[in-house]
Amino acid sequence: MKCPGCGAESTGSFCPFCGRSLSQSEAETAEQPASPTIETVESQYEAFKNATEPSVSGLEPIAPTTTPVRSQGGIIAVLSAIGLCLVLLIGGSLLLVNRLQQQAQRTAMEETAAVAIIREPDHTWDLSIPADAMTGEEIAQMYRDGDPFVGRTIALSGQVFGTPEYDSEGVYFWMCQSPQDYTGDTIVFYPDPSFDVEDQDFVILTGTVTDMQHEEGYLGANLSLPVITADGLQVTDYATAMAPTHYYAQPDTATVTQHGCAITVEKVEFSDTETRVFVTIQNDSRDEFWFYYYSSQVYQDGQWLDATGNYMADYPEPEDELRPGETTSGVIVFPPVEPEALHIRLEGNSDNYELEFSPYSFEVSTPEPVG
Repeated sequence: MKCPGCGAESTGSFCPFCGRSLSQSEAETAEQPASPTIETVESQYEAFKNATEPSVSGLEPIAPTTTPVRSQGGIIAVLSAIGLCLVLLIGGSLLLVNRLQQQAQRTAMEETAAVAIIREPDHTWDLSIPADAMTGEEIAQMYRDGDPFVGRTIALSGQVFGTPEYDSEGVYFWMCQSPQDYTGDTIVFYPDPSFDVEDQDFVILTGTVTDMQHEEGYLGANLSLPVITADGLQVTDYATAMAPTHYYAQPDTATVTQHGCAITVEKVEFSDTETRVFVTIQNDSRDEFWFYYYSSQVYQDGQWLDATGNYMADYPEPEDELRPGETTSGVIVFPPVEPEALHIRLEGNSDNYELEFSPYSFEVSTPEPVG
């Protein structure tokens, strides 16, 4: 007998496979739905699909539309381009400002140089000194007690302090005969209202002591201020007025070169108050060259003397950094030495640390007197 539950062939009252009773009536068996087979399920699915699927006959295919989507990489590229444009714009603006500033500085320097050329001071004492002019010792005494020197002839140098005053008769100014220590106050009158003299100028003059003014100075000291009527007046530089050259010399070998970097000692000037060494430095190497001003020394009589500089003189100083192809010139100032044989040692170096530099050495043998 076939089991109405699972369809297995079996005998007895119950199905040994599913446990269903095999004694049910034919009617009861007929009421039970038959178990679906695989073929039945597939045929039913095909019928359902054909019934529900719309007909597409006679319709044109529609091309799918695609919405472009910017990738994250594209957004980053756009932002990078914008950032680069901003950097270039800002950099260009800064470069333009820098160029304009440099141009303004060059223009100012050119204007200053033009004024300097117009007022170029004389570098020699052109005034003839009268034979009866006061001696240096008498001038020093005049500033302590000047009355005995009224009417005397004098030749004097110094620095103008304060703005000169002009009237129809001439120019009046206050001069310091020894500006290094701010002593030797002097009142000067020059009977030429067209003469150009300014505050801080160095001057030399010849004239006559026409009066003395007595004032109480610092801490109650009595000061004698000579009043000088000048018959000769000359605007000059510091060296001519305050530290005139008595001897000069040129080194035995003027130029020393190391690794394409040359230093030339043009001349040496000997004065009573300082020694001046004029140098030119040329960098013909491919690297930056550094010059060490305050490592410069002179040697005489067993003693090394260091460079001191002179802020009051305002001498041109050589540049301390030279790029390839650059040249610089200036004055190195040392303490006073005797006008005798002298050894000069200058130092420099390169930003190429593979190069070794020794001191630049110069020998001066025979200083000669001026004039």
